[in-house]
Amino acid sequence: MIIPARPAARRNFRTVELVATIALLVVASPTWAAEHAQHDAHRSFDDPAQYSQSWDDPARDAWQRPAELVTALAIRPGMSVADIGTGTGYLLPHLSRATGASGTVHAVDVSAKMLEWVAQRAAREGLRNVRTVKAQGGATGLPARSVDRAIMINVWHHIDEPAAYARDLARVLRTNGIVFIVEARPGLQEADGPPAHFRLPPERIIAELKSAGLAARLDDFQLDRQYVIRATR
Repeated sequence: MIIPARPAARRNFRTVELVATIALLVVASPTWAAEHAQHDAHRSFDDPAQYSQSWDDPARDAWQRPAELVTALAIRPGMSVADIGTGTGYLLPHLSRATGASGTVHAVDVSAKMLEWVAQRAAREGLRNVRTVKAQGGATGLPARSVDRAIMINVWHHIDEPAAYARDLARVLRTNGIVFIVEARPGLQEADGPPAHFRLPPERIIAELKSAGLAARLDDFQLDRQYVIRATR
């Protein structure tokens, strides 16, 4: 959306959608095999229509619990919130409602095609407080001290230099700002989740966030398929 090198699964951050990456765990679907192949191949996530079939499937809500996730992030009207690795914008309607007309939702991604898709979605669904942000390399592309809350769903395991990325998060967060890092649980291998070598232990991510001066721990709110890390500035 940082210290030892990743194993062979590391990839060039520029070729990965921060989103889904970002975003995101996908629900069981016929595209599962292809998506696993994309995890292992150095492919970009530049086909929003394809990925929307799984990432925006209403069935996903049952295990992703987006409304509860956003509530746990303690977003208040008027806040500046970043969806880092927004992908097809699955979480944007929930974030948009939480921030209200006086707030701003930054939809951040490295994929220009995903951002174009998100802009069209926001216009179509009347999400007037959504703004798209093009991430660059290993950084969010957001201004310093510009964000009160941020969330990254299934993005961290795609980041090539997590220590540097954690420092960038510390840079963009305002005082008392919070970021949620949501990743697939190690030891699980549901059919629609990422391969085992992309399932990072939460202790590793917590250490990477702490190296940037952030306070980090497992949040009180947790999901069955994914763990939720809370980092604060």
